[in-house]
Parts: sequence; structure tokens; C-alpha cells
Amino acid sequence: MHTQTQSFLGSRAISQSNAGPDVESIFASTTGHSAPPPPANMPGTGFVPTGWSQRPLGTNSLKQYEWIATRSKTNNGWSAFSSPVLWAQFSNSTADSGDREYIFQRTVGLAAPSTPVTAQMKKFLPVGWADDPVGINSLFPFEWTATRSKTGTVWSAFSTPVLWAKLAAAGGDSADVEYIYQRTVSADAPGTPPTAQLKDFVPGGWTDDPIGVDSVYQFEWSVFREKTDTGWSAFSNAVLWKKFREN
Repeated sequence: MHTQTQSFLGSRAISQSNAGPDVESIFASTTGHSAPPPPANMPGTGFVPTGWSQRPLGTNSLKQYEWIATRSKTNNGWSAFSSPVLWAQFSNSTADSGDREYIFQRTVGLAAPSTPVTAQMKKFLPVGWADDPVGINSLFPFEWTATRSKTGTVWSAFSTPVLWAKLAAAGGDSADVEYIYQRTVSADAPGTPPTAQLKDFVPGGWTDDPIGVDSVYQFEWSVFREKTDTGWSAFSNAVLWKKFREN
């Protein structure tokens, strides 16, 4: 079995580095499983504290953990950054591990759901939460995740929910952001596709618009790229767009 990065939180249907005009996310990697301290905060859009990055850098055998912190903008300005939560872990698995679990909830608005209750049982699902990401749509444009870990025989409390995915403003491309899609038969996310300095570039195996899921292709994924002054960026990591559910 090959070793790979396990990514726990989505990018976009949202942007990983800038989750929208009212939410910003930053990233930091560590060699150990201890979360970094909450990052410093400054007013102004796009502020990145020392030691943090606007985009996920990925994990490797040395820096095995990557963390995310978010802040939101209100009428009073930018909030403080949240306490960092685990974004990705260098791992052989793409599902819950024996000592860490993730749950998901969709909302109609950008306000995060309340921190869910926990219980001392494996695979515990609080009311209103799902074991896997359901996927976002025009009715539920936001999806959130919370995590908990097991130490010895005791499960911790769930973390404060953080944004997993956000629907693009119009559900599709804009002049400076492009989205592409791919379906899979399993819950394993596809690899990050290559980019090219062409407008509306669609790599092999991807489509310009979502096709939809069915009983065979039960998962559809989305990646995006942004246009900057220097050209088109690389595509983001894949995030679940839609998941098939039996009636």
C-alpha cells in the first residue's frame, strides 16, 4: 500500500486560501500532532501571520500534520483567527482512523453550527450531523466539519466546526475563477489535475460542468483555479461536490 496525504477538510467549491469575501483561511504545518497556537491577527484583507500560508502546502514524512485557522468579517471588521484544527495528515488511509473521527453538517447560511455534543462510543453521530460529507447545493451552500480524538479509552469533545465547503456565488465559473468536475465510483478523491495557461482548460477525465451522481458513479468532486496577475494558478485539491444517496 502506498503512503499518501489524508486531507480532511475541503477546499472549495470554496477557495482553500480565501473561503469567500467574508471568510479567510490560513494554514501551517507541524512535525508533531500538537496544534500550533492561535495565530496573531491584524486588520485588513489577506493578512497572513508569520509561519502561516494562504494556501495548503501539503504534508510529507517530515511535516506530517497541516492545520487550518479561519476568521470572518463582520460590520466591526475581521474577527480573531480561530484555534487551529487539523486539516490534513500524512497517512495510509482516507477515512476515519481508530483514534480520530470527523462529522459533517450543512447550513443555509454562513453562521457555523454549534459545537456538537460527544459521547463515549465509536462512530457517535450527534443529531443533525453526518458521518460523511453530503455535498453542497443551492439550498445548502455551506458544509462544516468537526473532529474528535480518542486518548486511551476516552473520546474528546468535538472541535469547533470549521468551514469544509462553500458553493461558488453563481455555482460556476467567474472571470477569475474556474471550476471543473470529476465523478468516481469510490469515496477516494481524485488526484489534483494539471493546469495550463488557457482559459476554460479542462484536463482529461474532468468536465467543465457537473454531470451528477448515480448508483455507479456515486461521488462527484470539484476543483478550482484562480487567475492572478501572473496567470492561472494550479488547481486546488478535490473536494466532494455531491454524493449519491439511495431514496
